[in-house]
Amino acid sequence: MVQKYAYNKIRFEFILEEDITKAIGDYIQKTSADLLTTFTHKLSLEEKLFGKSVTRKLAYQGTTPLLAVKRK
Repeated sequence: MVQKYAYNKIRFEFILEEDITKAIGDYIQKTSADLLTTFTHKLSLEEKLFGKSVTRKLAYQGTTPLLAVKRK
């Protein structure tokens, strides 16, 4: 989609890391990102009990604006 419209201000990158929130925070600092977009999903019982929502952690800990899109 980005290449189709030749809009070079949006990048998609895959980063493999154990600590997701730390990896995203490091990437935001490295690239001076203006906006972070995440896609949410329905949490499992285990995720609800043990607080594994990455989007929630990013919303409360980050300083970069966050756009959270809910998937159906």
